[in-house]
Amino acid sequence: MNAVITSATNVYTLAGLAFAFIGGKSDKSFEKWEASKNLYNVCLKALENNPSNRFTTISSFYHKWDESIS
Repeated sequence: MNAVITSATNVYTLAGLAFAFIGGKSDKSFEKWEASKNLYNVCLKALENNPSNRFTTISSFYHKWDESIS
């Protein structure tokens, strides 16, 4: 596969790591999530199948993440 790595790809990867550390790894249910509902929703948006529905940059993902934990 010749997929291009973009900012949206990196955002997806970061959200996947968040689920590995804070959530249920491959189980993305809220019941397995160990943080706030707001942060859960931020990570779900970052994991959207369609890259155009994700955060467009790591910076925008980080700012939403930061807002969610403040």
